[in-house]
Amino acid sequence: MPETLITIHRTAPKRSSAAGMVARLMLAIVGAALMVSSLGLWAFPPSGAEAGMALIRLAMTLFMAAAGLACILCATAGRDKAEEPQAAQGVTMRPHRA
Repeated sequence: MPETLITIHRTAPKRSSAAGMVARLMLAIVGAALMVSSLGLWAFPPSGAEAGMALIRLAMTLFMAAAGLACILCATAGRDKAEEPQAAQGVTMRPHRA
């Protein structure tokens, strides 16, 4: 008699497509704003520019550009994938034969 293993799959509740679209749009806007503002740090240099301040601005530019790119990539990641059928909520159990 073969052993039967039970695998447990947790499924998240589905969001409506309108809510997902608004969330992706807001994430893309925040990402674009971060990327533009990272370049804006260099648009108006302070009158007494010091090497320490330039290093801080460089670090902030890199961080904001990376965060903006991450936001934009997350906003565009799931929009082209086909919807996978999922259970409404909770845990589904499927037998798995070894």
